[in-house]
Amino acid sequence: MPIYNSRDKLQLSASIDISAYAVSSAKFNYIKPSGTTGSFSATVNTNSDTITYDLASTSDIDTSGRWRFWLEITDTSGLSTRAETTPVEVRDNDT
Repeated sequence: MPIYNSRDKLQLSASIDISAYAVSSAKFNYIKPSGTTGSFSATVNTNSDTITYDLASTSDIDTSGRWRFWLEITDTSGLSTRAETTPVEVRDNDT
């Protein structure tokens, strides 16, 4: 199913191999097709050892083209780990 800019909301989620109780912070980083970078703070679910971010607004995905997302977590000892980058294709509303 395609994702359309400024129209669709997207949920980013990841399962983790450590206890969610050991995670002090989590975020999904992104690179837009233009090369602009940023991040979305994520929610850690201790019941299922998953991390999610529900895009709150359709304006969060505002550019067509190939976006790249990756999860970065920091554990309670301060060690940061990042997941592999996942590409997501975003289309214009009129295509």
